[in-house]
Amino acid sequence: MTDVLAPLPVAIPLLCAALTMAIHKNMPRWTADALAIAASLAVLGACVLLGLASRARPIEYWFGGWAPVHGAAIGIAFSIDATAALVAGFIALLFALTFLYSWWYFESVGHVYHVIMLCFLAAMCGFALSGDIFNMFVFFELMSAAAFGLCGYKIEEDVALAGTINFAITNTAGAFFFLIGIALVYGKTGALNLAQIGASL
Repeated sequence: MTDVLAPLPVAIPLLCAALTMAIHKNMPRWTADALAIAASLAVLGACVLLGLASRARPIEYWFGGWAPVHGAAIGIAFSIDATAALVAGFIALLFALTFLYSWWYFESVGHVYHVIMLCFLAAMCGFALSGDIFNMFVFFELMSAAAFGLCGYKIEEDVALAGTINFAITNTAGAFFFLIGIALVYGKTGALNLAQIGASL
C-alpha cells in the first residue's frame, strides 16, 4: 500500500496540471478551480495515510526500484516519517484553502494559474518528502520556477516586474549556494542520500 501512496503527493498535482493544460480549451473556469481543490485534498488525504503508516517506522520509497546496493544508495528515494507527512499534508491544506480563496480571482490568465500552483504544490511536497539532497535541490528549482511565474502575474505593473526580478536574482543566488553546499557535502561523504550522509558524518 505504501508503495502506491508514497509518490502520490507529487504525482497527483503534476497529473492534474497536465490534464488541465491538455483540455483547458474545453474546460470551464469553475472546473479548473474544482479540479485544483480536489487535487490538493487528494494530496492531503495521501499524506494523512502516509503519516499513519509511518508511525511505526519511516517509509523508504525508491523510485524505479533502485534500492541501495551493498549499503550504497544509488537511486532517488522518498524518506517519509510522520513529521515529513505532516509537513506535506499541511502544505496541501494551505493550497486547498488558497485555491478556494482565489476562486475566479485570476480571470484574465485562465487556467495558467492552476497549472503553476499545482506544479508548486508538487514541488513543495517533493521537497518535504525527499530523502536525497540533490533531489531536494531539483524540487527547490521547480518551486523557484513556479514562484517566478506567480510573482510575475501582473507583469504590466512596474512594482510586480521589479519584485519578480529581485526575487529571481535573490533566489538564483540562494540556489547557487545550495548547489555549492551539495557539492561540498558530496565531496566529504561521497553520498547524496540523507541517511547515508548522516551515517558518514
